[in-house]
Amino acid sequence: EVPRYCWLTNVQQMGLGGVTITGITFSNLIVADFMMRLERNEMFANIDLTQTNKGQIENRDVMEFSITAQLTPTEAPTDFSAEALFEGLLEEAR
Repeated sequence: EVPRYCWLTNVQQMGLGGVTITGITFSNLIVADFMMRLERNEMFANIDLTQTNKGQIENRDVMEFSITAQLTPTEAPTDFSAEALFEGLLEEAR
């Protein structure tokens, strides 16, 4: 589940079984919360924060982030694409 005040902007497949998740939020604490949620999900392994950047949207400070993870073979969805993963994460957030 994606934490409140955390918006995913892209999920991209990297090779076989890897994904990069990028998003925007208001603080590092929310990024850490999202990473912990991913770690508790059996579908993900090797979660790593690869980038954070400060930014602004409509004069509001935001944190842009990028996370890489591996999808575990036994828990990977049958539709093994970044688009399917992105849709699944969005469904959990609703």
